[in-house]
Amino acid sequence: MKTRHLLLLSCLLLAGCVVVQNDPRADPRLKSVDQLPMYGGMDRSLVPELKKGDEAFIESTASAFGGRERAAKRWVDQAFAFYNHNDLDMAMRRFNQAWLLDPKNPEVYWGFGAVLHDRGLAFGAYDMEIRAYKLGFRDPGFLADLGRVAALRTVEAKDLSPEQRAAFIAESESYYEDAIKSGEKLGYIYDSWATAKYWVGDYSGAWAKIKIARSHGAGAKDQFLSMLAQKMPEPK
Repeated sequence: MKTRHLLLLSCLLLAGCVVVQNDPRADPRLKSVDQLPMYGGMDRSLVPELKKGDEAFIESTASAFGGRERAAKRWVDQAFAFYNHNDLDMAMRRFNQAWLLDPKNPEVYWGFGAVLHDRGLAFGAYDMEIRAYKLGFRDPGFLADLGRVAALRTVEAKDLSPEQRAAFIAESESYYEDAIKSGEKLGYIYDSWATAKYWVGDYSGAWAKIKIARSHGAGAKDQFLSMLAQKMPEPK
């Protein structure tokens, strides 16, 4: 989904974690609210221990990095570093801490979506990333990621009407079209676009996007190329 550089932070303070049972909002594989975006929506101020821990975390971290917004940016960077090393649990913890610091930072919701995407939760990923979009975030790489999860909803949902499916695909396409307008990260965008085309069953479209991605120095992974070739041989 995204590559970020690792920042070694001198202050790593963990916010509290509460184990929850049978939370209908949670993926059944997950056991604690720190593995749910925004801590699963719980009101942490109602739990005295968490309220005290969160306040101490925010105060000390904001002081160390010159304010809550600056601290949140550093936490987002570190969260993406964990994400890029496939440590999704630590990434989610850091994104949640960044959210505590600055819930208006759109990259926090991008990060939530990235983790949920890698956990195979397309609708959850979309719900988080659309929050970033509504906050006005338009990074071209983000738009590509949003386009991908928008398309993946057609795979996750088994009961879509033809009209709903068409609407999801059209929405996905619109994000990709916006993403390429900047002229940046085109290899990444077209590579991602190819996978979205594959998942909605447009195999010729996927090959077309791969060709463009290659012209921008990007190359789809061999595993994906093999999957696509099984559906449709590469056009000559």
